[in-house]
Amino acid sequence: MTLQLKKNKLDKRLKYIHARKKVSIIIYVATCTAVLIFSIVAASIATPRVASGADRLTGNRDWLLLKKFEFSIDEDVVTVSIKEIKKKMDVFMKNVQLLGMKDDVCSRDIRLARTVDLQRIIKPPNH
Repeated sequence: MTLQLKKNKLDKRLKYIHARKKVSIIIYVATCTAVLIFSIVAASIATPRVASGADRLTGNRDWLLLKKFEFSIDEDVVTVSIKEIKKKMDVFMKNVQLLGMKDDVCSRDIRLARTVDLQRIIKPPNH
C-alpha cells in the first residue's frame, strides 16, 4: 500500500470522526434541552398537586382563590425559567460553534502537518 493510499484512508476516517462528533454534540444539546423543558413542565404540573393538601386546611372557597393565584405565579415562573434557559442555551450554542471552529482549525493544522511530514518522507533533504 502506498503512502498516498494510506493518507487517503486516514483522511476518510478523519472526516467520518469529525461528522460523528458533530452529530453527537447535536444529540447532546437536543437531549439537554428536552430534559430542561420536561423538568419545567413537570415542576409546573406537580405544584398544584403538592398544594392540594391546603384545600383541607383552608376550605374550598379560599382554595379556589389560592389556586388561581398560584397558577398565575407558576406561569410567570415558567416563563422566566424558559427565558433563562434560552439565554443559557444561546451561550452554550455559541460555545459549541466556537469549539467547532477551533476543531476545524486544529483539523486543518493536523492535515497540514501530516502533508509536511509526508513530503519530508517522500523527498528527504539533500545533505
